[in-house]
Amino acid sequence: MGKQIKRLSNFNEIGVNVSGPFSEAEILARHSEYETLSSEEFKKKYKNYSYKPAIIEIQGKKYEIQVNHCCSPFCKWFGLPQKRYINLRHMPSRYKFIGSHAASADRMIVCNDVPDSSIPGFAQLHYTTELSNWSIAEEIKRLIKINSVALLKDSYEFHNAGCSKTENPFVNQTGFYRKGKTTAGSEKYQCKECKKITCVLPTVDKRFNYNQKLDGVLFDFAKDIIARTPVRRTCEKLGIASGTYYSKLEILYKRCLEFLEVHETEAFKKLHFNEIMLCSDSLVYHLNNLRVKGAVAEEILGSEDEENEELKFQTKIIATADIRTGYVFRADAAYDFDFDLFQVAKDTNKYHCDRSYPSLRKNQRLIYTYYPKDPGTNDERDILQYKSDLADLENRLKYVPGSHVTQTYTAIAHHFLLKQLINSDKWYLVTDDDSSFKTAIFRSYKDECRAGDMHYFTCQADKMITLAESRKNMLFGRKKLNDWADARGFGEESIMSKARKYLVEYFSNNEIYEFYPRTTFPERSLGSIISPLASISEGKRNIDFLTDTTDMSVEDLARIVAEVSSVTVDNFFQEVRRRVSTLERPLVTARGKNKSYIYANGNPKYAQYMVTIFRTYLLNLKWLYPI
Repeated sequence: MGKQIKRLSNFNEIGVNVSGPFSEAEILARHSEYETLSSEEFKKKYKNYSYKPAIIEIQGKKYEIQVNHCCSPFCKWFGLPQKRYINLRHMPSRYKFIGSHAASADRMIVCNDVPDSSIPGFAQLHYTTELSNWSIAEEIKRLIKINSVALLKDSYEFHNAGCSKTENPFVNQTGFYRKGKTTAGSEKYQCKECKKITCVLPTVDKRFNYNQKLDGVLFDFAKDIIARTPVRRTCEKLGIASGTYYSKLEILYKRCLEFLEVHETEAFKKLHFNEIMLCSDSLVYHLNNLRVKGAVAEEILGSEDEENEELKFQTKIIATADIRTGYVFRADAAYDFDFDLFQVAKDTNKYHCDRSYPSLRKNQRLIYTYYPKDPGTNDERDILQYKSDLADLENRLKYVPGSHVTQTYTAIAHHFLLKQLINSDKWYLVTDDDSSFKTAIFRSYKDECRAGDMHYFTCQADKMITLAESRKNMLFGRKKLNDWADARGFGEESIMSKARKYLVEYFSNNEIYEFYPRTTFPERSLGSIISPLASISEGKRNIDFLTDTTDMSVEDLARIVAEVSSVTVDNFFQEVRRRVSTLERPLVTARGKNKSYIYANGNPKYAQYMVTIFRTYLLNLKWLYPI
């Protein structure tokens, strides 16, 4: 049989199941407790459930998601689960919560200094943001779903009831007659015993244009997408309507997922890396605000305030690329376009998210974490807050469907799936100085970091200086490096070789870390170093060490630090900006003072489609079939 026609998957077909922190008995008990306990008592009763892992089962394999732990790699408790020492005085725990219980969003996890000599090192006073393990598992499930395809129809009834035959023609055709084809090109098979005739869908090679009237425009359509052609201009060129444009976009996206399934996912299963060096960053763009049909402008704005008129929805796309080759492994939009308000309301009623800490909410990753419920009190402040939350939610529903996702949750899910894709012994990770990426890296790679198999660097440039100043700083840095190399007799070597030798000398003569008194345990990094290989756009590249690299030799450390850069993922985003019309940078309006997002799309779902199509185009162009 040829390759079967596929479609985009739904949640029931991807083989992923998520279990939250509550058992069925606890869910039932919470219903009665919700009525009898005060809001504060209800929260406190389950406060330690923040440390219970969520379980996600992917294709029969179970993973525990537990990210509420210390995130300081120089602390002895880093990455370890909560534990209470019942044999010690006052029975201390590794972690405690701080923050206002009334303002639950302020709750943080803090490390306690417990005298546990079985674990080397020192406990640090470090504050960790509390996250929902449950919601992270749901975000992983979402990313798997939007990057999966399923057979258009994978089950057929080839036999009548009572027929003794059970085989199907895909495996054994001897028990069937071939009865020609339908007008749609489908094969017809007839059971030789019960005489039942069954039509099956055509294969892709025999009917690529199945369910398409204008399949002939698909090739030109794909070229327009990666050639910065606006949506309206593409419609004019190809003679299609906007509805056809987006249906073709979905078909092309689906075909790209099929391509990646074979040439990426399956290919990486056979590869093993001794070490890999990845850089992650986020692209930010603003929606061209579109109201749903029937929404009245005055109702949406609420007032004629200029601030409301300028309100823009900010969307982030997270991508990770290999620093050495430029290969882009993933690109995910932090936007749930399957967001269902009715499901959120159902979850709120079932799990009582309105009276739970953020770490125990199923939908904490979303902007709207629960559906507002009438407080049922005479407290005017509570009633006003309820009405304000409800009005805000109803107002948002008048715009494009879906909900933005907090970047931290998408970043953690993004890196969880990267670990499933890539098989590597050593991980070297680079991001800019972004708190959401820091917490995502330290929570996603906690085991690798404790074992010394993951090292993390931040790479930051001064974006406030002009391009002329940046170029001047870069040239000054290169001149300094060349002069240094000439003075030591290897001025004819490559610029990378000079940088490595410069860094070897620097690390040999300078301390990188501050250590605890009279120990070999590093307390923290002393500060940034300036890379000798900054690009013109950077001027100076400041590199920070966020993990303990004292186990690395000076030569290995110099080799890695010389390669630390965000250029690969920046180049990918730059190409996306310049080649995909709906993701390009905003234009300056005729008034000269405001920005216009006229070419931006109104639905981030299509941003996910576009960036995946473009990533597939680069994979095909640069790595599989280089020109």
